[in-house]
Amino acid sequence: MSFGFSIGDFIAVGTLLTTTIQKCKSASSEFEELSQILQTTWYCIEGARRTLDDVYQSLPAIHQASVASAMTGLKNLVTNIELELDQYAELTPSGMQLVKIQFALLAEPRVAESKLTLHLSMLNVCLSIIMW
Repeated sequence: MSFGFSIGDFIAVGTLLTTTIQKCKSASSEFEELSQILQTTWYCIEGARRTLDDVYQSLPAIHQASVASAMTGLKNLVTNIELELDQYAELTPSGMQLVKIQFALLAEPRVAESKLTLHLSMLNVCLSIIMW
C-alpha cells in the first residue's frame, strides 16, 4: 500500500528547504532566525531519510501514512514560505513594510517557526515509534 510518499520525496523536500533557506537569508535580516530553523529542519529531514532509507517500503501501512503525513505537512509549509519569500523579494524597499502584512507566514515569522516545530515533532514521534 502506498501513500504517495517515498524516500525520494525526502530528497525533494530537502532540496526545497535548501532553496528556501537561501531565499530567506537574502530576503532580510529579520528572517535570520527562521533561516536557522529551516536549516535545522533540513538536517532533521536528511537524518530521517538516512534512517528510513532501507526500511521505508517494509514498514506497516500505518507507519508509512504517519511519516507521509508529517513530511507532506513540512513540504506544504516550506513551499508556502518559499512562495511568500518570492513575492516579498519583488517588493520595493519602500513598499516592504506596508505590504508585508499580507504574508501570513512572513508577517509573523514566529508563526512559521511554530508550524515547522510542530511538523518536526510529528516526524520525530513517527521515527521514535518506528525505531522502538
